[in-house]
Amino acid sequence: LQEVTNPSAAHLVLTTHGGAVNVIAFSGDERWLAGGDANEAIFLWDLTNPQGTSIRLNIPRAGGPQTALSFSSDGHRLAIATASGGIQLYDLPSAVPSKEPVVKNNGWIQTGRGITAIALSPDGSRIAFGSGYEIWLCNPMNDKLTGSEPVRGGVGTGWVIAAAFSPDGHWLAYSGGGSSVQLLDMTDSKAPPSVLRGQTGGLLSVVFSHDSKWLATGSDDYTVRVWDLTEPALPPVVLLGHESAVTAVAFSADGQHLATSSSADGARLWKWPDPAAYPVVLRSENHVPIVVAFSSDSHWMATGGDGDGAVRLWDLTRFPIVANRLDGFEGGQKIESIAFSPKRHWLAAASKYSNLFYVWNIPNS
Repeated sequence: LQEVTNPSAAHLVLTTHGGAVNVIAFSGDERWLAGGDANEAIFLWDLTNPQGTSIRLNIPRAGGPQTALSFSSDGHRLAIATASGGIQLYDLPSAVPSKEPVVKNNGWIQTGRGITAIALSPDGSRIAFGSGYEIWLCNPMNDKLTGSEPVRGGVGTGWVIAAAFSPDGHWLAYSGGGSSVQLLDMTDSKAPPSVLRGQTGGLLSVVFSHDSKWLATGSDDYTVRVWDLTEPALPPVVLLGHESAVTAVAFSADGQHLATSSSADGARLWKWPDPAAYPVVLRSENHVPIVVAFSSDSHWMATGGDGDGAVRLWDLTRFPIVANRLDGFEGGQKIESIAFSPKRHWLAAASKYSNLFYVWNIPNS
């Protein structure tokens, strides 16, 4: 743990004691930090006592390496997807620290294909996962996760690489790696998915705004497109200026900013919803941003990527915006996962080239 305002202070390193870290995620109640390693195990840290012993969740031998993790909004459930096409659901203890997670479903859903994306609906009532050219929905309330079915309309443009529910649960967005996004209305069981087109390159990121009004996509055609979901049939707003593929997009919780990252020209901070305003370009020496995230109070923005192995933390309340450097990973270890906890208290980062997590404590002031 490291105070952001005191970067020279010692930090706490969380290790999986296994292979390289593939995926990380915070629970919505900020109780748990989960991570998966190449040795086919999930580790859970109780953030009420992060220096305590981690809980190891062994995945069945047929599971294979994890490809995605997803917590329900209340933090009481964790869904795990693996490369072999299996899904496991765990009920997590909420009040008794000594109680360990319980396997919710007896066995796995086996799709027959590798799972490349997974998402839990905000109320925990649905799991969406991508397998092959299809997106599937299942009901995790059943002990055996029965009732799974492919979504009407399929994907059709390639293997599913991204899936996300809107924060209000109204929409499910997913992409098959082509230049379009499928948008499914979860309130209408008979409506086919809408197809949002416009980008000329493959999609690399899909994200909803916190009020569920906007959907933004980043593409390898160097552009960002933003759809107004109150009228999704209208053409999207197009944001230009990046000099290479847009690898990540994120909305701030207060809805005032949209952040985008590109390896060639750094991160950009757009005033939203005022796309005509010229964005602030954020650069830091020896830092090539690949991923970006906002704190829940919109005070901080963090970027991770290639370069010197350090995370950059940007204070959005001060101008000019200057990067605070958070050291940890060795130079050359690309940071590909970064996340703030829902209450802003923690910032976590992981690299697939290391079996270590780095976690920083974010102070209130």
